[in-house]
Amino acid sequence: MAHQYGLLLLLALLASHLLAILLIQRTGELIHPLSRQQALSTLTSAYRLAALESSRPDALLAALGPPSAKSAGVAPGLEPAQPARLWLSAQADVDGFEMRQEEQRLAADVRKALELGASVPVWIQIERLSGQHARSGVLSTAGWEPLQLRASIAQPGGRWLNARQSLHGGYDWTRILAFSLPVSIVPVLVVAWLLALRLIRPLKALIAATARVNHGRPLPPLPVHGPHEARELITQFNAMQDRIARHVDGRTRLLAAISHDLRTPVTALRLQAELIDDDTLRQDMLESLAELQAMVEETLDFARAEGQAEAWRTLDMARTVADIVERYRHLGQAVRWVGAPPVQPIPWPCKPIALKRAIANLVDNALRHAGDVQVDIGIDRQPGGGTLLIVVQDRGPGIASDQLEQVFEPFHRLDASRGRQDAGLGLGLSIARACVVSQGGQLVLANRDGGGLRASITLPWVEA
Repeated sequence: MAHQYGLLLLLALLASHLLAILLIQRTGELIHPLSRQQALSTLTSAYRLAALESSRPDALLAALGPPSAKSAGVAPGLEPAQPARLWLSAQADVDGFEMRQEEQRLAADVRKALELGASVPVWIQIERLSGQHARSGVLSTAGWEPLQLRASIAQPGGRWLNARQSLHGGYDWTRILAFSLPVSIVPVLVVAWLLALRLIRPLKALIAATARVNHGRPLPPLPVHGPHEARELITQFNAMQDRIARHVDGRTRLLAAISHDLRTPVTALRLQAELIDDDTLRQDMLESLAELQAMVEETLDFARAEGQAEAWRTLDMARTVADIVERYRHLGQAVRWVGAPPVQPIPWPCKPIALKRAIANLVDNALRHAGDVQVDIGIDRQPGGGTLLIVVQDRGPGIASDQLEQVFEPFHRLDASRGRQDAGLGLGLSIARACVVSQGGQLVLANRDGGGLRASITLPWVEA
């Protein structure tokens, strides 16, 4: 963001300089004051020499030439680009035309210096060396060409004093920009960069804190610093985080209290059901009470999975998943590896209890519907961490494509015709996803080619 801000500011400063150049080129002084004074001095001197009685006036004019830069007091760099050319002719080099403002001012100064009347023709034209308009835009090549002055002043006897002189523009953009760009842009960019850093630091801290909250980490309040808007944002973030924590904790406490309070009447009902003489009715009542008890326990487990504040630890994930597989195999369940079990350790930060429970719920779900489960683990290493992948797959009936997300909703059951024991309560996958999401990971279901379901857990690297 700071780089983009600096680049935009640099472009804005360059654009402002360009607009200033265009404006000055159109409305500013066209000729440098020293160059103007030099041209005026040359014209008045040439006019007076041409008025002398001489048999060789052209030689006198040629000898006049331009004064040296040193004798004329011209600063270095303001010397004429070409020597002045002065000559007498029966015809004017500049035909009469409507002179522009700066040309009219120079003609008036010539009349005043030579004490000429208003009836004496004095024509002065300022243009580029190529003949283009003197105020050609700086975006065109003509706008960077040197200026020249063409003048025709009527002499007594019907002759004309003609002159062509090089002029120095009022603004040497090469020198001006070489000085103004560093002086005006560099300090502004430095100040703007410091300001951007002051604005961005609190935002970066807030972004990092948001990521840690997404990973389920308990987070102390962020320090409030920076500009007023950033302090307000951090204050509101701290308040929001506190409200979320209190809400999750309150919900967990409420569900725990409800679960505890329900155990007593459920136990009493179970004892009363045992006294029923009708075997069929008694068995039905006991099954209903068992389902109610399981529902209460699963609901509490679901709330704890979303709100638990388990500490992060770095575990050998290869060993952890292998222990889960061995535990099911010792119970006689058909759980095996996709290929060979991993040999190298895979240290990874996680919430151990939550992750083990998510994997166990996925294995239980696959065993319930397929009876045969395959497990795999892999890692995509990248600079600074990577991604851990744990796969639990089966060859069961799979799930309809439009139901792959709905099955994560609490108490959602795909097949109401299944028996109560087989169908479950619809919380296993919800709890598994809650356990994974609390660690910043993802749990995704997909149907396998040839039938079956694949559950994929991805966990990003998080500093423990």
